[in-house]
Amino acid sequence: MSVQTARAEWIDPTQAKRSGVIACFAVGVGCIALLRGLRWISDQFALSLARPSGIPETWWLVDLRATSFAIRELVALAVFALFLRWRSVRLVDMGFRTAGTKAAWIASLVVLAVGLASHPFVRSGPYEPTVYSIYAALAIGIPVALFEESVYRGFTIRTLQAAGFGVPLQVLLSGLMFGLAHVAYIASDWTVPVFTGVLGCIWSWIFIKGRNSLWPTLVAHAINDAVVMPYFYVHGVY
Repeated sequence: MSVQTARAEWIDPTQAKRSGVIACFAVGVGCIALLRGLRWISDQFALSLARPSGIPETWWLVDLRATSFAIRELVALAVFALFLRWRSVRLVDMGFRTAGTKAAWIASLVVLAVGLASHPFVRSGPYEPTVYSIYAALAIGIPVALFEESVYRGFTIRTLQAAGFGVPLQVLLSGLMFGLAHVAYIASDWTVPVFTGVLGCIWSWIFIKGRNSLWPTLVAHAINDAVVMPYFYVHGVY
């Protein structure tokens, strides 16, 4: 069952737009709160692991953060999937059933390339490809992209579509939610929520133009985080 066919599950048809916005922000803020709560639990688990011999201490600390990241993102994704099932919708209905359009794939990869090229460290080679750096990249990139794309692209935009919003407001509201999801970074860099909000708008437009397929933006999101985040962790940016 799609979000549109399950519209009555969380949208009051007499106040469709208001109910749609409330549903999006309630789920979005709920996911942010859930991740904050899971962070302490996952950090305790990761910090209890002993460093194997042969792994540099810096990369071991990065791998611990990556492990903690992966645990809480995957647990949050499971909770979100259970919420959808409770509402008679499946996670796969968020945009996993279709591959997307050629134009959406091209747009996603172009945005990805431009974004990565804007980082000087990417142009010069972010870090040496070793087992522990590859692990960190995969542990951060894949779970984060799966969770955030499902919530802030799939659920949010489909709910706004069901509520009757036009494309401009679908893009703006989903981008706003994506920016809010990264507000915790404001303590170290206030531009992060702004940048992610703008990027969220771009990815939301691509999602819509890709006929509501998550795959183009999900792949771009995963590659971006896999390349960028381990470097930020190594150098203590965040």
